[in-house]
Amino acid sequence: MAGIVADIPIKFAQACVFNVLVYFLSGLRRTPDQFFIFFLISYVATFVMSAVFRTLAAMTKTISQAMALSGVIVLAIVNFTGFTQPPPQMHPWLGWLRFINPVFYGFEILVANEFHGREFACSQIMPPYSPPQGDSWVCASVGAVPGRATVNGDAYIAANFEYSYSHVWRNFGILIAFLVAFMALYFVAVELNSSVSSTAEALVYRRGHVPASVEKAAKSGGDVEGASAATEIVGEKGDDSPHAIEPQKDIFTWQDVVYDIKIKGEQRRLLDHVNGWVKPGTLTALMGASGAGKTTLLDVLAQRTTMGVVTGDMLVNGNPFGADFQRQTGYVQQQGKFIPTTI
Repeated sequence: MAGIVADIPIKFAQACVFNVLVYFLSGLRRTPDQFFIFFLISYVATFVMSAVFRTLAAMTKTISQAMALSGVIVLAIVNFTGFTQPPPQMHPWLGWLRFINPVFYGFEILVANEFHGREFACSQIMPPYSPPQGDSWVCASVGAVPGRATVNGDAYIAANFEYSYSHVWRNFGILIAFLVAFMALYFVAVELNSSVSSTAEALVYRRGHVPASVEKAAKSGGDVEGASAATEIVGEKGDDSPHAIEPQKDIFTWQDVVYDIKIKGEQRRLLDHVNGWVKPGTLTALMGASGAGKTTLLDVLAQRTTMGVVTGDMLVNGNPFGADFQRQTGYVQQQGKFIPTTI
């Protein structure tokens, strides 16, 4: 909820810049009523679509699931908004999708807002004789009336799109209903689909920077959890030397590591009896051509693979590592991005 509230001023600033440029550079109606309706609908539609994608993200477990689902949703929204194909031309089997498409209602408002109460001059008449006589000719445009040299904007959108200016505020209410519904779904999905749990077991302070309250609690024994963390470091308080962190002496080795996966029913071997070791206290560079399997080997050694079969020996100091190996090692993938404040 805090994130949504924080987005309000940011999206308002973006809407001011975007809508002013788009509205006036597009040559739309230079009247206050039409401009502010355009701004309001565009601003609300931004929040509605933001709620839609927030809900999709909250209902999925991985980024790939969210991207796949959002791609299908975007494709449906674009095709059934009414711009690429007007509603009368939509196939009845799928045309109903426009009624669950929030952008459809916003688009109808914008079109009706622009065409309402306007008369457009004919550029061509049928049959093309001059001068026109009586009511025997008609403007070559949808919504034209025989014998009239102009086409009414409301008649044009009614005949071509089945839109009506009387739907403007009805559609605005539907947009608000979509916004409330998707936000409610988002809040529920966040609560039910949350897989993030706290794994912190003890709060550890940097040596020499233990708060006085924690140090006092450690000495008095008032806070058992805080005391256990503080007791480990109180004895070395004030030690800011580079040797405050104990040097690593563990040796990590691997032997005959084989990694097989099944692709399209065929067995593929990505790692074939790979051997190696890491000397403690040194920086080891794993080098090779692109596609040689460097990242695959690191994924296997870090126990980050989610498919396939891994065999071979991976040892720490000659002993098999336990189930907590992932928590004892730091592994950053090549696509990982971090900001300085997280380090």
